[in-house]
Amino acid sequence: GRVERGVLLLGPPLPTSISSPSGNELFASLAASHAPRCTVVVLSGAGRDGVEGAWAVRQAGGCVLAQDPADSAFNGMPGAAVRAGVVDAARPIPALA
Repeated sequence: GRVERGVLLLGPPLPTSISSPSGNELFASLAASHAPRCTVVVLSGAGRDGVEGAWAVRQAGGCVLAQDPADSAFNGMPGAAVRAGVVDAARPIPALA
């Protein structure tokens, strides 16, 4: 999914997407359409999906939060974002609210 003109559009993943759906595509589209007023949250998931999109959010002046990898069932995605240095804060889900 991606955001265009303030609308969330769902469709087939891009050929460059590693996972379906792709956090990278969604986060990058939010950075392009809502920065610097956007905040994204990287939640439990496998792999590095979301890291490149989170970088786009940070570069556009947005905020990146992540579920604490120690608190997630699948710590690949939040852990990769934390290790990449792109996360403003990593907390258990109740604290993210």
